[in-house]
This record gives sequence, C-alpha cells and structure tokens, in this order.
Amino acid sequence: PGATIDVDLDFDHAQGDIDLFLRDDQGLELASSTSVASEESISWTNPGGAAIEVFPVAVLFAVTRLGLAEIDEATPGVMALAILSTAFTATAISTGFERRSGVLKFLGATPLGRSGLLVGKTAATFAVIAVQMVLVTTVAMLLGWSQTVAQPLLVVGTVILGTVALGSWGFALAGLLRAEATLAVANGIFLLLLFAGGTLLPTN
Repeated sequence: PGATIDVDLDFDHAQGDIDLFLRDDQGLELASSTSVASEESISWTNPGGAAIEVFPVAVLFAVTRLGLAEIDEATPGVMALAILSTAFTATAISTGFERRSGVLKFLGATPLGRSGLLVGKTAATFAVIAVQMVLVTTVAMLLGWSQTVAQPLLVVGTVILGTVALGSWGFALAGLLRAEATLAVANGIFLLLLFAGGTLLPTN
C-alpha cells in the first residue's frame, strides 16, 4: 500500500507488437500501455497508502478520547503499532498478492533485480513509517504530550531495527504462504499482538 510499481518493457516491434497490462489478484485492470512503439511503460501507485499512514493517528484519538490511556502512555504504544502494521502486516499482505499476480517475478527479471526490488520495498516502508512518526508525534503534542526523549539515537536505532526485523518476517510469510493465507495469518498476528501482546497498551 502506498508503493509505486514502475514497469518498462523494451522489445523489437518489427517482430510483433506487445501490449502491457497490470491487473490485481481479481483480474481487474489497474493500468495498461498499448502503444505501437518498441517499448511499453506502466507506473501505478497503490492508493491504500494514505489509509495506513492515518490509521495510527485515528487509534491515538480513540484511545485517549475513550479514556483507555493517558496521552503519555498511549503515544509510544501507537508508534509501536504503526511500525508493526506497516513493516509486518502491510509488507506481508502486499508482497503476497504481488507474488500471486506475478508482479514480483516480472520485476525480478528486470534490470532492477531481486536485490533492488527488496531495497526499494524496504525504503518505501521506511518512508511510510517516517511519515507516520511525524503525524503521531504532531498529533500527540497537540493533545498534550510533552515527553522529552533522553536518548534520541537509541530511539531511532530501535525504530530501524524493529522495521527491518518485522519487515523480514513479513517477506518470509509472503514467501511461504499463498496470498489468501498470508492475508489471514498477518492480520491474525497483528490483532493478537494488538489486543493480547501489549503492543498498544500494557497488559497488566
């Protein structure tokens, strides 16, 4: 969600015309390129990214307004929730369906390569999480959060390590299970950690 897929296809038109189509897992066309030149190009951005970026802010509002926790207690939990939902859940689900539709196989055969694809998806995840951290921090301060971070480098390092670790689990899950199973398992783990794992609020 929120990531952009760029596909470029070069061929010799004299030997035959090739049209390029991008479809989702239901077979619906997302984008296409049907020129008569010797190249086709598609660029498509998943519109689901905005919802993921705003989700932690909505949770922060709900937790504080319902009296489930004070803002000083809720803010770190919501930040952890943002990292979990983006680095693990969203990565696993999006990668699983990209694998099913053949997008990963196609992009892996381009000059981008598998390592470049992995780096690109990881960089996109970090970008989304950075936006989330800014949004959550801004809203939390507006709601009265005034905590001072004593060791900012430690916090940044923790966010980076957490993102890489959870992202790795997301990629692994998408590679092991079918897309539908990945969707169910990723959401199940997310809900388990959310309500019973103390990710958002302490369990004691």
